[in-house]
Amino acid sequence: MNDTDNNSGNNNSQEAASLHPFACTHTPELPELLAQLNCSLAISTYQAGKVLMVSSDGERLHLLPRQFDTPMGMVAQGNRLAVACAHDILVLAHDPRLGHSYPQKPAVYDTLYLPRQRFYTGAVAMHDMAWDGQGALLGTNTAFSCLCRVDGDYSFTPLWQPPFISVLQPEDRCHLNGLAMQAGVPKYVTALGTTDSRQGWREHTLRARESETMARRPR
Repeated sequence: MNDTDNNSGNNNSQEAASLHPFACTHTPELPELLAQLNCSLAISTYQAGKVLMVSSDGERLHLLPRQFDTPMGMVAQGNRLAVACAHDILVLAHDPRLGHSYPQKPAVYDTLYLPRQRFYTGAVAMHDMAWDGQGALLGTNTAFSCLCRVDGDYSFTPLWQPPFISVLQPEDRCHLNGLAMQAGVPKYVTALGTTDSRQGWREHTLRARESETMARRPR
């Protein structure tokens, strides 16, 4: 799929959808904000199977979609970008020299990401990920309800599980999904329930009170 210019913030979304395979809407300030920050956004959508790179020229947004197999969690650090897919994690690296000399559009892109590593994890529904202080790739393993390390020795190595999880089974028992790091080590993880049965969190979230604590500290 080719890159797409999008100014749907000022156009009718139905008209945009008729011109392109997908459309988006955004606040008018977003293109200017991204230009001021001198950054792009990477967005994964597992429903459509795409990773979208969103950039701005100061006036319009530019969308560059690429196809992945059910992309979910992503993490960027330095020149690396890791994308968790249906059965593996793909690590890409970028180099500005490759972007400037991209044959189809020379001197257009700032950089170019290319695949460099692939870790075969199996179907673990990996959500948030991060590289720790030692350079290891960590992730919230949603299917197995644990925080894990991915290094190529195994599909994954469990590092921590919530105290209410009795056994690691691919049953998405609490929908462990969020990860916050501090000084290169995990600080907090989040889940959608404190349940210990197959997808028990689904019923829990329907009854959850706003006062309930949904974040825990790995110890």
